[in-house]
Amino acid sequence: MTVGSDEEAALIKAICCAFPSVQLVACTRHLRQNADCKLDRLIGSRQPSRRTVHDDLFGDDGLVTCTDIVALDEAADRLKSGSLQSMPAAFQQYV
Repeated sequence: MTVGSDEEAALIKAICCAFPSVQLVACTRHLRQNADCKLDRLIGSRQPSRRTVHDDLFGDDGLVTCTDIVALDEAADRLKSGSLQSMPAAFQQYV
């Protein structure tokens, strides 16, 4: 069985307890909402750097669009050495 979530800790724990062999996947829509909320709280919604990091995560060539491990590693490296550097430490840890 595969279950999607927004990675909320209590929900994941409950699902894993109820279904020990479950495969968890992250729901892109919820991850985007969570990231946007955290970015709004930490830097506000009008910062140009917010759009850049958001695109690096969720854009057409973003982290969530990767189809293989090589592309994922490359996108993660670009994110870490690029737009994520300008984000507050709390957001870097979140990502």
